[in-house]
Amino acid sequence: MPDVWDPPIDASGGFVILKYSNGAQSHKQRLHIASFDPATQLYTAPRGAEHAVVDTLANYFAVWKLFYTAAWTIVVDSLWRVVGGVHSPVFPPPAIAGVAGTHAGPEANSFATELVATIPTTFGGKFKLFLIAPAATGAGSKVIWTSASAAPAGNLMAYLSGADTELEGHDGHQPTNYASVTAAENRRLRRHYDLV
Repeated sequence: MPDVWDPPIDASGGFVILKYSNGAQSHKQRLHIASFDPATQLYTAPRGAEHAVVDTLANYFAVWKLFYTAAWTIVVDSLWRVVGGVHSPVFPPPAIAGVAGTHAGPEANSFATELVATIPTTFGGKFKLFLIAPAATGAGSKVIWTSASAAPAGNLMAYLSGADTELEGHDGHQPTNYASVTAAENRRLRRHYDLV
């Protein structure tokens, strides 16, 4: 019997680790994706227009860049396949050029600002998206995002809940069109950047 403190088995097809940086700061982001063939990096049962992992990355990068200024760039760090809860690295990771941010607003109010979007999946699980230091963001109260929200939030939600996305929650199911979003300062990052 598994320990109650162990996380649930990863039911997604795998995940990609992304790295985004502005020179002074560097952060990693993990996104779960649908099941794929490690040799071809094609999805085994695509839901829509994203047939390969590289398609998902290109579409996600197109939304990610709306949250960050041109000082930031996102690249692929690694790709992992999950079978029966066991994680295996896939090499080489998808070949896709890094993408720079396009947001025209000011940088985040603090290096330690963390935006967390918690999105239910179609199976009742959770898809969590963490964005560290996105442009024009500071600590604030909880808000709700849907595809009807103003850009860039509406763009992100339309993509995540759209018919083509192969991004999914830890439970292996697609995010819905509803996110509970908080923006606050991450305590560990405050200490790291000596903001205490």
